[in-house]
Amino acid sequence: MGGLPQAFAASDCRLLVLSGRGGVGKTTAAVACALTIARAAPQRRLVLLSIDPAHSLGDCLDDATVPANVEVRELDARARHQAFRHAHDATLAEIARRGTFLDEHDIQQFLDLPLPGLDELMAVLALSDIISDPAVDQLILDTAPGGHTLRMLASPTLLTQWFDTLDALLAKHRFLLATFRGSYQPDHTDAFIDDLRERCRRVTELLRSGQCRFVFVTTAERSALSDTQSMADELGKLGIDVEFVLVNRRTPATPTCASCLAAAQTEKMALHTATAFLQERRVLEIAQLTNEPRGCALDLFWAHATPLDLGSPPRPSIVGSPPRVRGQQLSVPPSCRLVMVAGKGGVGKTTVACATALGWSTKHRVVLLSTDPNPTFTSHLGVEVGTRPVTIAPGKQAQTVDATAQWQALRQTYLQDVEGSLLRKPAGVDLSFDDEVMEHLLDVGPPGLDEMIAVTQVLPELLADPDTCVVLDCAATGHLVRLLQLPELLSQWIRTMFEVLLKYRRILRAPQLSDRLIALSRNLKQLRAVLSDPEQTRLLLVTLPTEVAYAEALRLLKTCRDIPLCIDTVVVNQVVAPVDNCSRCLALAEQQRPVLAHWAQQDLSCIHITRGVSPTQLDVLTSLGKQLWRTNETS
Repeated sequence: MGGLPQAFAASDCRLLVLSGRGGVGKTTAAVACALTIARAAPQRRLVLLSIDPAHSLGDCLDDATVPANVEVRELDARARHQAFRHAHDATLAEIARRGTFLDEHDIQQFLDLPLPGLDELMAVLALSDIISDPAVDQLILDTAPGGHTLRMLASPTLLTQWFDTLDALLAKHRFLLATFRGSYQPDHTDAFIDDLRERCRRVTELLRSGQCRFVFVTTAERSALSDTQSMADELGKLGIDVEFVLVNRRTPATPTCASCLAAAQTEKMALHTATAFLQERRVLEIAQLTNEPRGCALDLFWAHATPLDLGSPPRPSIVGSPPRVRGQQLSVPPSCRLVMVAGKGGVGKTTVACATALGWSTKHRVVLLSTDPNPTFTSHLGVEVGTRPVTIAPGKQAQTVDATAQWQALRQTYLQDVEGSLLRKPAGVDLSFDDEVMEHLLDVGPPGLDEMIAVTQVLPELLADPDTCVVLDCAATGHLVRLLQLPELLSQWIRTMFEVLLKYRRILRAPQLSDRLIALSRNLKQLRAVLSDPEQTRLLLVTLPTEVAYAEALRLLKTCRDIPLCIDTVVVNQVVAPVDNCSRCLALAEQQRPVLAHWAQQDLSCIHITRGVSPTQLDVLTSLGKQLWRTNETS
């Protein structure tokens, strides 16, 4: 099986997880694993599952022949949620009726909320179903980029809150039956909750067991390696061990090419900064292939894998060229307040966002903001970036959104209101069970509500200042789509909460929560106005010159135009400039030529950023930003 580790194909490996930041080759590695294992062991039944909302399994497989013993699935979280609702709505409604003062209409409103955040929840249920199928010998999992994978892996624990809410709703019913009938016999509602708990337990147990192999895919870039170490630390807190690392797309040190030598040297230096992390794990490397590894070429992908040899730290001897911009410079109207930088994970979104913030010449303060659950500003900018604005250059600041903190603040406000309501309840009235239900009211929202509220809280507050412009480094494609759908979805949730608070104001008085919801609604209105105004908002689409990245970028482009959101520029990153004395550079440039031709035919401005030394220093990022942005139209 070439260089594929035997541990990946071992009979005791029930779950093989490929994870890492976006764009490092997770999907390529996952598909190649499935094809290699299936061809070597035709008697085994494999399932290849993608839980990334921006699926690219089909793009990666292309013309490859999939063995009969491999089933390829791409999780459609919305379709799965609809099926879940169809199967269990009656049970959920019955649980709510038994234990809350809400009536049928109120209950149905909460059940009908089409909130985002379903990807992680539905992924856990899909994993549980597959690993419980005795006919499936192995599940190979292609995950979403970085931070959203951490959310999914943590969700079995987080779902406990939801199960506790359901239990709280049933508690009064159980008590009344036990009191008046003398005993309580569990029924289908208890079985429903127990089944969900068991499904989550199975997933958690398998992830922490020796039957799971967790593989981090990364590249030899300093920021990618830093992200990998951070993710490994977070997984360790969840009790998940990461034993394997694949360093993908290493640059060979071609003696006759100064560009390749400089890139190889830079990568080796980056690897040596992660020596302690790498030495604790089994690490493989695969050189960057001159032919894009998709379709039939995937059969040989793992044949190129070799053990990583760190060797001795290199002495800087060759200074590589920084990336250069080709094409017409970017410009926006003076009225523009928000530039959103979007694209598939790993295409250079954060690099372009940082360069944009540093190079955007405007009389206003510029704030660089990230909505990614696992932001990478610190590794790019070389300064610690948190939820408070930090100055990165004169008139330029950077910060991240802490969705958890924003959500907890809202929840704490609500709990204070509930406590005040309980103190005012009529004498002699025992609402102890209803008290607990009221406390859990906000917990019925699925994962993702916190992210929506945080963005709606922070972004409009920044834009409310007429002297501030924002550069938004968006999450990877699938989760960006979720963010773009935020205004309508969050609006429905706010309306439902207001209706319930108004209807039951004699039982539940929530003045603080009402004030927060009013402010949130006002912010939401402002955000809608900004997003829908092409004079105020622009979106840059960043991509790579590969067929897989091109296909995904087209899907995102269509989604943005359907919303609609103004997008008139694509930035193609990592374009290789052919070097006459380097056959490798010539081959890569030839491979990229058809994709660049595709973009030239689109009705968009197309800017190329050439491959160069990793732009993770302020001076290099500033230089790149000044090349990207025209100064005379935004000052």
